[in-house]
Amino acid sequence: SCSLVLPDGKVMIGGFFTSVGGVARNKLARLNANGTLDTTYNAQLGGSFGVTGMALQSDGKLIVVGNITSVAGIGVTYIARLNPDGTRDATFAPKLNAPARGVAGRGD
Repeated sequence: SCSLVLPDGKVMIGGFFTSVGGVARNKLARLNANGTLDTTYNAQLGGSFGVTGMALQSDGKLIVVGNITSVAGIGVTYIARLNPDGTRDATFAPKLNAPARGVAGRGD
């Protein structure tokens, strides 16, 4: 449902999938520049549907939105900010009352 090319040529993909190339990846995955799955990245998103938007911040952190309710088992409300390694940024914890459909980045 959404994708984003990273500065290093890797590609973030988000949507309603549960695996990539036969490897479990729920709603969000990072692909290497050649299109293969980057197995070092696994954000472990939970929720009943998928990622509908994402934006990369200048510090390398990724904001993802959609019907996501957890990151690695920790509750979130439809929006999360992920560190470059895919872990949840615990300093970012807005509370939405419904899923967001998109997020816009800004140039720095």
